[in-house]
Amino acid sequence: MREFQEVLAAVRELFTVPNSMLPAELQDRKRGGRTMAKIDEILDKKSPKTNDKKATKAENLTIYEVQVQTETELTGKVNELQLYKNQMAFYKGLVEAGWFDDDDSDE
Repeated sequence: MREFQEVLAAVRELFTVPNSMLPAELQDRKRGGRTMAKIDEILDKKSPKTNDKKATKAENLTIYEVQVQTETELTGKVNELQLYKNQMAFYKGLVEAGWFDDDDSDE
């Protein structure tokens, strides 16, 4: 897992997003763009919610790693509200794609 994080960090340093593709608050006038790693860093500082999500994901990864090693059932923290929102968005996408009619929800 640690090796994957190292590779991911290296890839984020490799890719530079030009200023023309960035909103004004993320542009770097000196270099003409920002690396993905720097963009992540800036956005993490601006959004405390992101830090909470990242902490929860990191905690879940630790829990999953132990559970995989001990071959037990995978469990982790679940944000019930976010889960509900995701399920509703998924269902709405199915209706819009024509897989379901909105009338089918009662059945």
